[in-house]
Formats: sequence, structure tokens, C-alpha cells
Amino acid sequence: MMTNQVKNCYTSCCCNRLPHTADWGKNELICFASYHSVVVYDPKLNNYGLILSTLHGHSDRVNSVFWIKTAPGRSENEIVSASSDGMAIIWTFTNKECTSYTNKVLKMNQSISYCDAVYLSPSNCDKLIVTYSINGNLYVWLQKSNNEAVIIQKITFQKAILTELKLTLLPNKTKDYVLPLLLAATDECSISLYSTELNISQKSSNKIFHGFQKIETLSGYKCWITGIDTIHLDVNTLMVASGLQNGMIYVWKIELNEHESLVSNGVKLKKQQFFLAKQKYEITLDSILSGHDASVNGLQWNLGVDFNSTPEKTLKLLSCSQDKTAIIWKENKEGKIWSDIARLGNISDNSSEYYCCRMKYDGKSILVTDYYGQLHLWEYEPDLNVWRPRVAPGGHFSNVVDLCWEPDGRYLITTSLDQTTRIHAPWKLDNGEYSWHQISRPQIHGYSLTSLAILGAFKFASGAEEKVIRVFEAPEVFKDFFRNSNSFLRGSVASTLPVLGLTNKAIIQSEPQVESNLLKLNERFNEVTNFNVPPSEGVLAQFTLWPEVQKLYGHNYEIFAMATSNNKKLLATSAKTKLSKEHSAIILWDTCTWSQHQKLSSHELTVTQIAFSPDDQSIVSVSRDRRWSLFCKEKDKDTYTLQKISNNNFHTRIVWCCAWTHDSAYFATGSRDAQVGIWDKNSKEFENCLPVAKLKFSKEDSIRAVAFSHTSLPLEYILAIGFENGIIDLRKLIRSKNTYEWIPITILSQSIAHHLAIRRLSFRPNFTKEKKLQLASCGDDTMVKIFDIYLE
Repeated sequence: MMTNQVKNCYTSCCCNRLPHTADWGKNELICFASYHSVVVYDPKLNNYGLILSTLHGHSDRVNSVFWIKTAPGRSENEIVSASSDGMAIIWTFTNKECTSYTNKVLKMNQSISYCDAVYLSPSNCDKLIVTYSINGNLYVWLQKSNNEAVIIQKITFQKAILTELKLTLLPNKTKDYVLPLLLAATDECSISLYSTELNISQKSSNKIFHGFQKIETLSGYKCWITGIDTIHLDVNTLMVASGLQNGMIYVWKIELNEHESLVSNGVKLKKQQFFLAKQKYEITLDSILSGHDASVNGLQWNLGVDFNSTPEKTLKLLSCSQDKTAIIWKENKEGKIWSDIARLGNISDNSSEYYCCRMKYDGKSILVTDYYGQLHLWEYEPDLNVWRPRVAPGGHFSNVVDLCWEPDGRYLITTSLDQTTRIHAPWKLDNGEYSWHQISRPQIHGYSLTSLAILGAFKFASGAEEKVIRVFEAPEVFKDFFRNSNSFLRGSVASTLPVLGLTNKAIIQSEPQVESNLLKLNERFNEVTNFNVPPSEGVLAQFTLWPEVQKLYGHNYEIFAMATSNNKKLLATSAKTKLSKEHSAIILWDTCTWSQHQKLSSHELTVTQIAFSPDDQSIVSVSRDRRWSLFCKEKDKDTYTLQKISNNNFHTRIVWCCAWTHDSAYFATGSRDAQVGIWDKNSKEFENCLPVAKLKFSKEDSIRAVAFSHTSLPLEYILAIGFENGIIDLRKLIRSKNTYEWIPITILSQSIAHHLAIRRLSFRPNFTKEKKLQLASCGDDTMVKIFDIYLE
């Protein structure tokens, strides 16, 4: 019997492109929304950080994620997330070792745009949660200890639209009451303050909640408010920052006032007043900050140590904007004037607007997310007084549709509908272990990419929704990264993406002007690049493109599937079939001459996947016409002929995938009819188009991907099956004489594997560790994952 342990050693994913989709807690963990899931990332592990968990509970895009803030000095252990599926979920972090989470669900009937939560007391787990629904209503929830949360109030904004909200607590010196404060910004260009007196006296067995009431309005804005954050400066003072569409930032001060008036530099300040729990509060507009040229999307206060490492804590404000910059603001205590002390971002034309920003509790690290869902991290170096970019998680921001291993398994290449191709590789750590990272973004295209094929160690081909197959070859800079050695470009071929261009073009030293431009590129490259660490997002976006070396024309419609022979001499491609059976033909390309080698015709509809047998003697293809075709190489020739095409005796729906065993003896097919068939081309059943072994799942378990491991014991095969719902099923197939037995290995759930359809599975070749396999997967949830599978 076989037992196993599966470990997710790598997850590549992006952050949803919204302002409230990332947070950094005092526990030093980062949580961020990635499509329908919540990702927890530890930036300290493995030198360069490690994704600990992908929490699956939502069925639509996650719009808001926060660590629920605790008392000062205490670490958070709960996350609140809200989604377009109408659910808000509270995730409780119960075990840091295995990242175990339990969740409580708050269900709504409408998409939730914003959410926030606050503990009512440091001594218990009672909390208030607010959610804003797309129907224009704001709901207030109360959760007592471990009980279910219940709605205790509904706030309607009538015709106004909420643009921002923030839930916090007012400064308070009474012991029997908590004074929650809700700041709600609307399209009327103002912030409404709501509060109430919540009785938490020990004499009362139940919380007495009278409902939020509007107590004051912060006005004077010239446009919409796009960001709000608050911080308790001391026991009497609450600071409020609000960012605007015009790039301005307003800083307000709410003080529990025990004096007659507020005075600054001998001048009596204009103030607003309100009373709660027999206490007087005064609101003052403290400052207006101008530094951004476009809408401020994110704000965060920080009360950490100063950059000069003195023990004194200083108040700082981090802001990010659509102008592609993040700014750190600090108040000059002598003149009470705010000024920017650091400005980050806007490093190239490849950068994009920033959506969300977070600062580590000590104020010495910054996280920013951009329009493309990439995470940017900067860390302050006090010795040099500079901010250095560091490695951060990142990935595709749309469906990942294909992946391939380099022939020797040294790196993984993936492609996506986000119009990019990315390369992932292991990076050796100081302790001898490896961590995985993106090391190149070889292709940025003008069309959605659909397929991929590796042509050698440093060459690949990709297909897109444009009928053209493009071939790319690695520049020397990628090889230097791959060798993990410091090197100059040495005048070698580099690559750039022209303005309004569809694909990359090579930069070659042939003219004085080109040589000058290349020299400038080299200088810039050496300024920002350190070969001793994996590349940061800025380096990936600017310096890791591969030049295009060839275009192949032959298909009438969008490219759909690609595959290469194991000797890399042939490239097989298929395209969508729309008007004629002729369009479903597979074209074989000679990779030496780039001419059409042969056309293979058999299917009537689009060929969905093509696979060469490991010995290159056979090709199997599967199609939307519910059939598979087997082509075999003619004796003493380099051409293939059709040997067998199946009927509809087995598969009754679209056949999505196929794969060969490592010994070329069997191939597998998987279909939307939830069946896997194992076919032996030398068996009697083969003549009747019947499989020698099969697996039948429930009707809902549509199969999208299959893959065999590259090595196994004689007459034993390990098969990975990927489903439409994102689950991966690992099975072992054992042949004994003429019987076949399936032995379950493990099932990877949606929280471990994927939460949407899996598009491709592939075992890492030439991975020779004893009793250990590595499996790569990608799917419609935009994620790429690599699993270590331990076998006993």
C-alpha cells in the first residue's frame, strides 16, 4: 500500500486589482486577495518569503481583505474578507506551523464591495463588522466570542454611493462604554461620521447597542474621497487621513478635549464639536498634503520607530496613487509641517498605477500592489539611507492556460490570457535548500496567449488569438540569471517592447545609435540588478524580455494547442475550427528550417491537446468532436500516418486532455464526461476503441488535465487528474498480467490545489530524488503551483 505526504513548495499568484486587497499585520504576515481566494504570505521565510496558505471559501472575486486589528502590541490572528459572491468570511488563524484556519461566514444577497471589523475590547473576542453591499446598504454585524455574527443595524445612504469606509474606536476614558466610529465617504464629496454608545459593562449580560447615529460631517472636499485610514496617536487623539481623486490628502485630528479650545502657534483653530458618553470631542483639519498627480488609491498610518533607528516612535503616513508612485509623509515637529521623506515607484514606462499600500509595523518595509496585480516590496537600509526593492510574490493576473518544463526540468514556463509568458525556477538558499521564484518574463504580447511549447533549454514557441506562432530565444542576460552569476550584458542581444507593438524586438549592436542605447540599458541594468538574489518586479518588467526570432504562418484561426517532439525537431500546432474540417488539421513544423513538415487530418472540430510519445514514434490528439486520434511514424521515414481514430463508444463529451506513460506503452484521455480512459495500442480492446482501464467520477467532476509521472516502477504508473472544480486526484495504476488496478494516492482539495478549472498538469522531468516527485499545475484561478509528492 502506498502512503504519501504532499507539500506545496511554490505558489505563483497575483493580487486583485482593488484598493483594499492586501494588509500587513503586527504578526509580520501579509494577507492579500487573489481571485476567489485569500493568500497568506510570510516575507521572512526562506530568505525571500514563502506563501503559507491559499484560503478558499469564496466563489467570486474577493474585494476586501484585512487583518482584524487588536490592542497595541498584540499580534492579529483573524482575517476578514468580503467578496462579490455576497459573503464576508472571518478566518481564524489557529496554528502558524501548519497554517490551519477555521472560518465563519456572513451571508448576504448582494455583492460586498467593502468590509471592516474592530474588536470591542482587548479582553474578549467580541467584534463589530461592517459590510457595504452593491445595493447601497451598509450592514452592521455583531459577533460575540465564538458565536455566529448577526445583523444588528442597516444603514441606507439613499441616493448617495459609498466610495470608502473605515471602522475604528473613538478615544474614550469611560469604562462602561465602547464608542465605535464609522467613517463613510460618499459621492457627495464628504465623510459622514457615525457613532454610538455600546454598553460593555460587566453588570450587563448583553451588549446594549442603540445603533449608529450620524454625529458630524467632514466637508470641504472638491472631489470624491478614494482612501481613508485612522490611527490612535495617544489615548486622547485619533488621526484621520483621507485621499482624493485630485491627488490631495486631508489630515484630520479628532481629540477628546478636556480644555476650552484648540490653539496652535498662538492661533485659535477652526473646529467642529460633538459629545458622546458625556465627553467632548473636537475635530480639526490638521493639514492638506499635495504630492500626487492623480487619484490617491491607498493610505496607511504608521507609528513606528524613526528611520535613524532611535527608540522614539514617529508618526508617518504612506500613500499610493495612480501616478505610479508611493510617498512616505512625516510631520516636522518644529514647524508642524508635513513633507515627503521618500518617494518610490515610477521607475519606467512598464510600471503601472498603484492600488493598495501597506507598511510593516516597524515602518521599515513597504508593500504596494499595482494595476497588473503584482506586489512590490521595498526595505529600508539605514546604513545607506535608501529604500531597496526586494523579492515579492507575483504571477499572472488572468487564466493560466498552459505550462511546460524545460527538457531537463531546470525551470517551468507558463502562459496566460493576461498576454504574458513567465519563467519560474528554483533558487539555491544558503542552507542548501531551494525556493522557487519568477526569474524572467520573456514575452509581453498584444493578444491573449493560448498555448506554449518548449523547443530547447533556451527557446520556446507560443500561440495566441492571432493565428501566428511566435518563436523566442533567450538573451545572454537570462542565461546569466539562470547561472546565478554576476555578469555584464557584454553587447549581447537584449530585447525591448516597442510602443504599440505586439511583441518583443531584439536590440543588436549594428549602428552607433543602437550601441549607445544598449550601453545605457546595460548601465541601468547593472544599477538595479543583483544576481545574488532573485529578480524583483521592477527587473522582471524591464530587463527579462526575450527577442522574437521567428514567426510561423499556416493556420486560419486562433492557435489552440501546441506540442513538441522529445528530440525537439518537430513542433505540432492546432487552431480553432470554425467553418471547415480542414481547419482542424494539425501542422507539423520543422524546427530547423521552420517550414511545414506535414499536415495531419482526422478530426472534425478543434483539437484541444496534442502529445508526442516519449520515443517520438506516436502522436495522440484529442478534440471537441469527442474522439482521439493516434498517428504513428512510418518505417524509415520522418512522417506520420493515421493508425486509429476512436468512435464515441467511450467518451460522450468533449475530450480535453491526453498524456503518455514514460515507456510509450499507454496513453490516457480525459473528458468532460468525467471519465479517464487508459489505452494500449497493442491490445485487442484497442481495435474496438475500448480502454484497458478506466476511471469514472461523478457527473459534476469534468476532467480538464491529465499527466503521467516520468519515472515509475515497472508496470506501475502514477497519474495526476485535474478537474473543472480545481481538485487534483493522484492515482497509481498497476498492471498484473491482463488486469489493471487503481490505487488512490491522495486528493488535493481546493484550498491546496486550485479553486477553479485546472488547465494543465505536468510532472517535473529528470527530478531524481528518491521517493519524491514534483508536479506543476495551473488553472483559471490565475495560480501556478508546484507540489512535492513524497511516496513510501
